[in-house]
Amino acid sequence: PDDFLKTEEYPSQYLGGPTWTRRYGKSWNRWYALRRHLDSFEWVMSVDPDQFMSRPCFGNVSLSSLLPDRKESMPITIFRDFPAIHTLNSAAVFLRGGEAARLFLDLMFEKTHYSGHLDFDQSVWDVTVLEFIELWTAVSIGTSTWRSPWCLMLQVPYLTQKFSLDEFMECWHEVVTVNLGEYGSRQQSSHPVRLLPPETVDINFVVGPRAIDDAPLIWHLAGQQKFQKGGDGVSYMHSFLAADWGLNSSFVQDAFPPEANLQCHIWEDAWSAVASTCQPGTALVDCRHGWLAMC
Repeated sequence: PDDFLKTEEYPSQYLGGPTWTRRYGKSWNRWYALRRHLDSFEWVMSVDPDQFMSRPCFGNVSLSSLLPDRKESMPITIFRDFPAIHTLNSAAVFLRGGEAARLFLDLMFEKTHYSGHLDFDQSVWDVTVLEFIELWTAVSIGTSTWRSPWCLMLQVPYLTQKFSLDEFMECWHEVVTVNLGEYGSRQQSSHPVRLLPPETVDINFVVGPRAIDDAPLIWHLAGQQKFQKGGDGVSYMHSFLAADWGLNSSFVQDAFPPEANLQCHIWEDAWSAVASTCQPGTALVDCRHGWLAMC
């Protein structure tokens, strides 16, 4: 319990409108939980609660198969790679237990109460990845461009409260490219940050303005869309989950209390009912609206 914050201690921001409301970054809880269990396992995976395995891949692909062989150089963190045509996202990340991972988390937690981050822990994760990459370059090679402080500055809004996230995205990709190589040909075999190409395996497919007939390994219904309800009163997330798994939407909606979630046979039976092969990678689709990527 000591690893979690009281409500008033979470980073917060005020939302405009007729009545100003305060929004708390309680999504930080996942990182406190991860830190608590980090040393109990060789690898720990942190996922968002709106992520789930696709039906075709559920029983066909083991998450442990995504981890490197112990004979290889062992990275500290593994997560989805992002082309410039997709948005950044901190869901579905692996961290390897040990002091290096604790250093990574310390770099994140020191920014818990930074003012101005639009997406709380998501924004902090994005810039911490850059800091860790440049720190490794400085230690292993002896030189670094130290571009990450500039990227951090671009995450903070102007006095007009306008954000320059397009510039931050460019900065993020610049740092990653300088240190790891171009997207599609990363040089990361001995680097502590390992990026998984989504064309090979997609562990964080953010549903957005692109087709969903190309099932990934892990879906992600990020954003507010998942809460919208149709005429039957069922949320978009429950409807999506039911359609993907071939289940009745009302059954899925009722199956989410904690005691029902433990009935793994429901999902195992739904997976085994249909013979299907898993292609865990997804095609790269440009889903930008203007400059802002929505998937």
